[in-house]
Amino acid sequence: MLRKEYIRNWEKNNPEKKHRYNVIATWKYRGIIDNDFNSLYEYFLKETHCWICDKEYKKRSDKVLDHCHETGEPRYIICRGCNSYLLSALKHNSKGQFTT
Repeated sequence: MLRKEYIRNWEKNNPEKKHRYNVIATWKYRGIIDNDFNSLYEYFLKETHCWICDKEYKKRSDKVLDHCHETGEPRYIICRGCNSYLLSALKHNSKGQFTT
């Protein structure tokens, strides 16, 4: 019980560190590969507009880090709408792999 209380307290007192940890953990889980996730995260936070449609991000959750699903390499910091469009634009080729 003591550990749970400590963690709850830490998360409450360190919301930015918790956010950084959760975002980077999610990127790694989704297969994104980078040499310096902390710098990538800082760069991600500083972006204010979608790289594709130039829409301004109103809140942190409006933007996503697009990446190549084959190599894991980050490509764009874009809005959720553009990310959905890119994903829907992918088509299966004869080998069942995604192509643009």
